Amino acid sequence: MTPSKSTCRLGWISATGMLGIGLSYLMAYVAWLASGANPASPIGDPFLAVMEALTLVSAPLFVAMIAAIHQVAAEDKKVFGVIALAFATAGAAITMSVHFVQLTAVRQLGGDGTLRWPGIAYALDQLAWDLLFGGSLIAAACTFGEDRFARLMRGSLLVTGSLCWLGGLGPVLGDMRIQRMGILGYAVVLPAVCRLLAVYFRRLGPGAALNAQGKAATGEG
Repeated sequence: MTPSKSTCRLGWISATGMLGIGLSYLMAYVAWLASGANPASPIGDPFLAVMEALTLVSAPLFVAMIAAIHQVAAEDKKVFGVIALAFATAGAAITMSVHFVQLTAVRQLGGDGTLRWPGIAYALDQLAWDLLFGGSLIAAACTFGEDRFARLMRGSLLVTGSLCWLGGLGPVLGDMRIQRMGILGYAVVLPAVCRLLAVYFRRLGPGAALNAQGKAATGEG
């Protein structure tokens, strides 16, 4: 079944949006460093507030992107799309709750909004980004087919999700240096993967010879 125009558009917009947010997050971090901050110190406002606002926007975009992946999946692979969407939705609900509270109540109560380890809010955010979003990316990878570009997408998503899961060992073991693997996954590798996904959804436009999960564009199927 050829994916609908609206699904492909949603996939392209959400993937491109995730790429844009990833670049904006990086720019905010660079701006914080350029302000003369100590890289070993916690990020402070206004840079932290900008990053938290970007996180609030990125979560629903991530859910939309995974929903589009599920929608274009071949029928026999849609179960993996359902799993990916469930993980994405749970992760988005948790991280949006954490960062909304940090941006509003915590600051109005006199806090600086910084997530510190060990801390309940920090642990919940790592549950969302490392374990739930990581699981979502791994499940989403299983929806892709066997043509060359689809294999590239599957491998990229598997690598990104695995890095997130490895980062989840940091909170479990109490060594947040390990969690840097998760940061590498969702802050560095994921935006690049989203760029590939944007290309993928553009190629899946109505009338394309590809089927929903990358059958060869040479007339196969």
